[in-house]
Amino acid sequence: MNPYNDIQHKLHHFIRKYYTNELIKGSILFVAFGFLYFLFTLFIEYFLWLQPLARTILFWFFILGESLLFGRYILFPILKLIGFAKGLSLEEASTIIGRHFSEVDDKLLNMMQLRSSFPDSELVSASIAQKAANLSPIPFSRAIHLRANAKYLKYLLIPFVIFLLIFSTGRTALFNDSYVRIVNHQQEYSPPAPFYFQIDSLQLQILEGASFTLQVKTVGDVIPNEASIILDGDVFFLQNPSLGLFTYNFDNLRKPVHFYLEANGIRSKSYTIRIIPTPKIQHISMDLHYPKYVGKNNETVNNSGSVIVPVGTHITWKVQTLQADSLFFSTDLKYIPFTPDGSNFILKQYINTNFHYTISASNHFLKDYEKLDFSVQVIDDAYPLIDIKTDIDSLSFGPAQFFGSLSDDYGLSRLELVYYDALHPSDIHTYNIPISKTKISSFYYLFPQHLTIEQGVDYQFYFKVYDNDAVRGPKFTKSNLYNYHKDTDIEHEEKLLLEAKKEEAAIAQQLKKFNQTHKNSKELLDNLRNKKDLEFNDAAELKQLLSRQSNINI
Repeated sequence: MNPYNDIQHKLHHFIRKYYTNELIKGSILFVAFGFLYFLFTLFIEYFLWLQPLARTILFWFFILGESLLFGRYILFPILKLIGFAKGLSLEEASTIIGRHFSEVDDKLLNMMQLRSSFPDSELVSASIAQKAANLSPIPFSRAIHLRANAKYLKYLLIPFVIFLLIFSTGRTALFNDSYVRIVNHQQEYSPPAPFYFQIDSLQLQILEGASFTLQVKTVGDVIPNEASIILDGDVFFLQNPSLGLFTYNFDNLRKPVHFYLEANGIRSKSYTIRIIPTPKIQHISMDLHYPKYVGKNNETVNNSGSVIVPVGTHITWKVQTLQADSLFFSTDLKYIPFTPDGSNFILKQYINTNFHYTISASNHFLKDYEKLDFSVQVIDDAYPLIDIKTDIDSLSFGPAQFFGSLSDDYGLSRLELVYYDALHPSDIHTYNIPISKTKISSFYYLFPQHLTIEQGVDYQFYFKVYDNDAVRGPKFTKSNLYNYHKDTDIEHEEKLLLEAKKEEAAIAQQLKKFNQTHKNSKELLDNLRNKKDLEFNDAAELKQLLSRQSNINI
């Protein structure tokens, strides 16, 4: 190998060992000074109990200090060792080696300078080669003594001894508690006191608008006689109902409350009473869409959930809420969610029966918090009414007159006459009688007008009126059942003959009564002629005889 190249190789090896030595020394110093700075930070927090802002500053100063130490003692040597940063030049390395080896002195530095100044001179190259040959046997790397770094280990003894004292005396809080407070530098901590305040965390979440009594207990060796609560900078004394127990009343809370407690110069950490938003139902409207056949205009009902509607009505609920995520419609049979529509909730239902229902509002915190109970009552479509007057009972032959009055709550649709042979009731016939399709109507019909009726057949018939129910289908009401018989000519003559015989028998009976009365009167007159004076009984018999004569019609 060329003597000069050998010298260069040995110089590069020296530079690497130089920065390796710097890295070892830096690691020892970084650990030593880093732990000392770490302990210094913990000591400050342990004795001073800094506020969050001061602890935040101290925390970031610690991070900055440790970063500077790491950069100075660890990062820079590594970067120079691997060539990412500029390190020692060959001339600087030659100077360090010359100071260590007396036989080298300035020879190595002069050789490097000559090579740098006259790189192309043959005479200079020959001189450099001669000097390099003389310096080649010298071990340059021995100028660096890695074991010399052991003297820095004494700096590690200081933090080690401090840690040993802390753990041997049981004062681990100096390390543990201070460390926790420094790491959680934004959280507020209170220094140890002869007592501390105890508040149930469940008290710190209150429903919006609620009133409650805050209960505070003091726990420790000392029990204060009085305590105060600081709200937004204002101081209020707590009530002291019993030893170690303090209370304060909050009324109608609507927004979060921040406070802390003080007693005997001891201050608690800061607390916040969080308000749980309550879902509210602000407004209810009901769009009522009535069936067309009832003849009623659709309408909207506001601020009420209870209505009375005709059967078949479609109801659309529109509900405005506050702080509600969901709304539910519930009855005994179903539980239906409303559909969100912007700031409203909407639900549509078809109504065909009575029911009670509940509208309940919920949010992320409270389920079915506000409940409102209502009812929907259905007006059923009534059956139509029919009232008929007729002279059919007095007729046995010829037409019969019928006059009818009809009515319905919403309107009539048709009137039928249903008739059939009494011996064949399943073989029915119908005849539509024209009527007006209003709520009230009337008709006149002469039976059996427009009907084909056979003589000698017994008929039964009735009237059947229908309403206009478009929801469940038309309903009907029947009139009384009537009987009708149209006599044949023979039946008519037989009835006339029977009537004549009945009249003849009646005349014969009257004639018989007349003869008997005539006989009785003759006997009475003969008896009276033979008496000089009339007695009371005679007068009574005469009166009875005259009465019987007056009742005889011949």
